[in-house]
Amino acid sequence: MTKKLHIKTWGCQMNVYDSSRMATRPRSSLLKTLEVFSNHVNRWTQTKNVGQK
Repeated sequence: MTKKLHIKTWGCQMNVYDSSRMATRPRSSLLKTLEVFSNHVNRWTQTKNVGQK
């Protein structure tokens, strides 16, 4: 079975460049990158929501 990867890119040309680099990385490396990114987003989101109702 062929595995597929779909990357949706918004923003500038650098984002397109980064997306193409991610698509060519080995799967294990890509998953680690996404895990680190997700952790950063979660921490950023938590700090922005402090004190908001």
